[in-house]
Amino acid sequence: MRLPATALRLVFATGYVLLGALGAGLMMYPSQRSEADRYVSLFLGVLLALIGVGGLVLVLFIPLFDRCRPGPVLATAPSNNPAMFFRRSPFMVVTSVVFCLASAVWAGTLAVVLHGHGNVVWASVPALLAGVLLWPVAVVLIGKIKPGGLWLTPVGLEYRKEAVSWTLPWPDVDRIDPAEPGVQTGALPYASGTKVAAVQPLVLALRLEVLAEVRRTVWWIWSRECRVPPGRVCIDCFDLAGGRQLITETIERHLSYPRLREQLGTEWSLPAHSEVSLGRRTAAARRGDAARGRWLD
Repeated sequence: MRLPATALRLVFATGYVLLGALGAGLMMYPSQRSEADRYVSLFLGVLLALIGVGGLVLVLFIPLFDRCRPGPVLATAPSNNPAMFFRRSPFMVVTSVVFCLASAVWAGTLAVVLHGHGNVVWASVPALLAGVLLWPVAVVLIGKIKPGGLWLTPVGLEYRKEAVSWTLPWPDVDRIDPAEPGVQTGALPYASGTKVAAVQPLVLALRLEVLAEVRRTVWWIWSRECRVPPGRVCIDCFDLAGGRQLITETIERHLSYPRLREQLGTEWSLPAHSEVSLGRRTAAARRGDAARGRWLD
């Protein structure tokens, strides 16, 4: 039996609070047995507090963003086409950068302390770790990582999440796959299988023999996209404007009514106007069917 998402968030939040409290206790009341023990208590306490605070912030962000999620806006896609833009919140990128920086400072300080006590070999381990942690920050600073989002244009769909992006014309998309077979997500502190994770996959099934060209600005790091079998692409809707339900309905509508794609990038493509436009088209079609029926009679 699986617990509700709210209960799981509470469990995760409680765990992170206890972890942070344990870390704070080790920092405030370090061991007094020896100088080495004090350093161990201090650095371990800082590490536990860092993990606890970071995890708690992520868990609390999920329901808060769901409550205050913005809607789509008009924008220009990377292809310079007018688009209906579902913007991705920069929160995950910012918090990841802050966490990497804090961890790098922790590892660098530990390396300095170990080197000062003559442990040159052991000092090289946290020094190397600090360098690895600064790499994701560096690629953000040089502009290779962007939160991105989903652009719906009259031509097709354009998607970006951090280092990963792809573009698809509308005719290449067959349908939305509700089964989401084979979706795999990166290992995160809050696993996606618990419904607590920052992952809400929306899988698009492509037409036969169509393979999406997935582009990456960097390799290995910042690749937190969902992984799906060939012939499918995945949109992570967790921190996108509009939310998964609105994005699903919008894509389905433009797959079912190709003539509506011409309005993408205009005010008529936004939710309030698109519902009115679709309602008018449906009513017109019904009136046409009724007129043809009377003529046949």
